[in-house]
Amino acid sequence: MTARESSATERALTMLADSPTLTITAAASLTGIARSTLIRALRRRGVEPRDPIPGPGRPRNPLPEPYYYHDGTPLKPARRYRP
Repeated sequence: MTARESSATERALTMLADSPTLTITAAASLTGIARSTLIRALRRRGVEPRDPIPGPGRPRNPLPEPYYYHDGTPLKPARRYRP
């Protein structure tokens, strides 16, 4: 344990090193520390980010249907994107 890191941080780092499928969020919640604390400790050690764990990802919400008048014309004209 260094002067800047607690034993909980050290335990989380050890768990991450031992298990390739354990995520940073899971290791942080198991040891009771914040994700940012664990990420800072990994960066101080020069650990490169891992490839993402394959999975379904987060669900995407579909875009809402635009509102139309009874004759089919849009309620408001579409706004153009201006950078």
